[in-house]
Amino acid sequence: MMRRIGFMMLVAAAASGLMRGAASAADHGQPYTKAALPPAYDWSGFYAGIYSAGVRVGYNRQFGTFVLGAEADAGHLGGPTAEIGDGGTLKQTWNSGARVRAGVAMDRTLIYGLVGYNIAQFRAGGTVTSGNKWKSGYDIGAGIEYAVLKNISIGLEYDYSRFDNVTSVIGGTTKKNNFGDHTVRAGVNFRF
Repeated sequence: MMRRIGFMMLVAAAASGLMRGAASAADHGQPYTKAALPPAYDWSGFYAGIYSAGVRVGYNRQFGTFVLGAEADAGHLGGPTAEIGDGGTLKQTWNSGARVRAGVAMDRTLIYGLVGYNIAQFRAGGTVTSGNKWKSGYDIGAGIEYAVLKNISIGLEYDYSRFDNVTSVIGGTTKKNNFGDHTVRAGVNFRF
């Protein structure tokens, strides 16, 4: 009986070794690599859109899940009037900017940050005698965009624009003021 069990174990071990060798031989061809799936939505391409107070155009390029882009916009803010002393006021009206943005795409959702250059018109009021002024500044912000259709996306964006040393003249005296705008804007972009 012991001989028979020993013989059966020897046969089972030999068969197992032969089967392992055959299976291993089949694996020595090309290594198996799983094909990478393309993202379900591609943010690359040109777009134009409208937002709360203006228009924008831009271009994005997607690298895997990373998205890099550039855009320009222009609009009329109709923002609040700033009291600058001695009865003078300045009101930021027209605004235009160019910025770069970088973000992460999660299928149809894009989360991004931005930084750029802004130029704005400040309308003189009250006792300001120097007239309207254009002043440049910087812009930083962040946003989220969602592609509702293949070529239409909606978004919400926060921007902080800073304009330093905006000059004005009141009663012959030159004043310099710094302005910072916090803006939340919603928009629709059309991709082509």
